[in-house]
Amino acid sequence: MATVGHRDVQLAVNQAGARWMAGRTTMSALTDQERRSRLGVPDRQEALARSRSLPSGAEAAPGASWPQGFDWRDQNKVTAIRDQGNCGSCVSFASIAALESKILIQENFAVDLSEGDLHFCSSHGANCDGWWPDQALEQLQSRGVCDEACAPYNPGVCSGCADRNNRVVRTSGQHHWSSPDTFRVHLSSVGPLTACFDVYEDFYHYTCGVYGHLTGGKEGSHCVCVVGYDDVGKYWICKNSWGTGWGSGGYFYIAYGQCGIDDGMWEIDTPISIPWSLRPKDQKDGKDSKDSKDKDKDIKDSKDRKDNKEDDKLSAGREKLVAKEKDQDRFDPVRLQLAQLAQRVEELAQGFDELSAEVAEGRAFIKAEERPAVGESLLADDEADGES
Repeated sequence: MATVGHRDVQLAVNQAGARWMAGRTTMSALTDQERRSRLGVPDRQEALARSRSLPSGAEAAPGASWPQGFDWRDQNKVTAIRDQGNCGSCVSFASIAALESKILIQENFAVDLSEGDLHFCSSHGANCDGWWPDQALEQLQSRGVCDEACAPYNPGVCSGCADRNNRVVRTSGQHHWSSPDTFRVHLSSVGPLTACFDVYEDFYHYTCGVYGHLTGGKEGSHCVCVVGYDDVGKYWICKNSWGTGWGSGGYFYIAYGQCGIDDGMWEIDTPISIPWSLRPKDQKDGKDSKDSKDKDKDIKDSKDRKDNKEDDKLSAGREKLVAKEKDQDRFDPVRLQLAQLAQRVEELAQGFDELSAEVAEGRAFIKAEERPAVGESLLADDEADGES
């Protein structure tokens, strides 16, 4: 069994005066084996080493500037939180999360892509073993990925539809960056990135605040999508794939330099090729009616009409859901203080229960036949005091 529980972690948080809170989560309820099954990077250091040969443009130049903070959720360019289940498919979930955001940024509409198609039907194979970020991104370029409706996620199983080849999204390549300054430049101007980091036992119990490792052993390595940063608070904003019952509605905030998360990050290159079958209805209708020589102009007009009318129900519904998650789950110091107060109330209640149990245990030492005598003796003493 795990060596630390959420109460042990919160005690360590209190003693350290840390900026985060621990509690019961969907991950803390799992067995050790189930938790580790969700860590899908075989080795973080090897993942970084594999990517050193990838194309890398110029890192951020000395003196480069960027905003103090940036969060793609503020732009409604992040899709909903997903749950990978007890399967080591985090690399595929992080990659798809970044790709879906890039489509929202490039095209201003959402596409629900298939993590299952990427993980189980590609060179990875139909199993729940871990993977390497560079291989997943290479598959997005060479093989592409279809939509979720074509290949619903089923851990360990490759599924698909007959017309998959007409529903494939492809990227233009990938880059690997190693400078935190470069991360911030790209996060604030280009789009979300993916990153790997080491997971320790206390991370399973994270509920809110800015995480920093305090207690528990190393469990393995994990991959997530980084959607923003904050230079004032000095943390990265990350989208996880453990469902909304873990962390801050599925997101977490991790301090700069923690657990190796900013040793390197991966970026999906644009432009992204999107088939007509996955585009909004108004764009497809425009395609059918236009002349081939006016194709480029009509595409732009169709996109403009979509922006004005906002009649893509799928995109609007998903953006509304993400906005709701963002408003409810953003890191807020006041929320952290309230959580700390609630934790203290819980600790006081537990202490009262323990004290009550001790009192009851103490009363049990008085034999039943002795209790009346004790009561009569006290009463006699009271009467004697009254007569005097």
